[in-house]
Amino acid sequence: MIKRAVYNGLRSDLRGHLDYVSSQLALLTLTEEHRKAVRGFAGNDSGD
Repeated sequence: MIKRAVYNGLRSDLRGHLDYVSSQLALLTLTEEHRKAVRGFAGNDSGD
């Protein structure tokens, strides 16, 4: 996903790239891995 964002940034204007990155970050927050990491960071879980 990071590589794709970098390549997108090379081909897009700033506004388009920020829109793309914003949408990708929104998708990442929907994953179980993200929820687990947030719980671990908040101290509610070990994060493992």
